[in-house]
Amino acid sequence: MTDWIYQFLNAIVKYFTGFFVWLFNLLKDILLNVFDWILTAITAAINSLGVPSFVTTGLQSAVDSFPSFLLYLCNISGLTIGLGIIGSAYAYRFIRKLILGLARVG
Repeated sequence: MTDWIYQFLNAIVKYFTGFFVWLFNLLKDILLNVFDWILTAITAAINSLGVPSFVTTGLQSAVDSFPSFLLYLCNISGLTIGLGIIGSAYAYRFIRKLILGLARVG
């Protein structure tokens, strides 16, 4: 006798559960796409910046004093590129600290 009420309420609960699962997935997908766009924009901005010449010149002069066989191994392994990336990261960190320090003073 009350079986149809149970089925009706069960159908409503399933409908709302499905709706909220769909809404959650939609919001998750929108947030992930926005986050992807932001990271893509940040990556494009960082890629447009060049490595400062003082970083590459200083590291290149240090690497040039290596023997020829060691230079060959460094070029094959990409050590100079890796050191350039690390040097640019340190330069970025120092510049960021300088800018943040000046912002706190002013």
